[in-house]
Amino acid sequence: MKKEKQYQCVGCAFYDELEMYATLKKMVGIEYVDANGTTESIKTIIKDILTKKDKAEYLVTNEGLEIRLDKILSVVEVSDVD
Repeated sequence: MKKEKQYQCVGCAFYDELEMYATLKKMVGIEYVDANGTTESIKTIIKDILTKKDKAEYLVTNEGLEIRLDKILSVVEVSDVD
């Protein structure tokens, strides 16, 4: 398993946007790079944003998935109706 790169802080505007989606419980589409370097896309509600002991910040989805903020490529609000 390859070692994770050092965490790169995200911009305040992006962090504020994530907090807004979490507070309003908005359905969002998230595109991110997983631990294997593969680009993934999910549709979810952001449950929380937290900082771990490694000083990296993570987004936590309603399903319990944790995504490191610097691995997120895009976040867009989507309709929760298919």
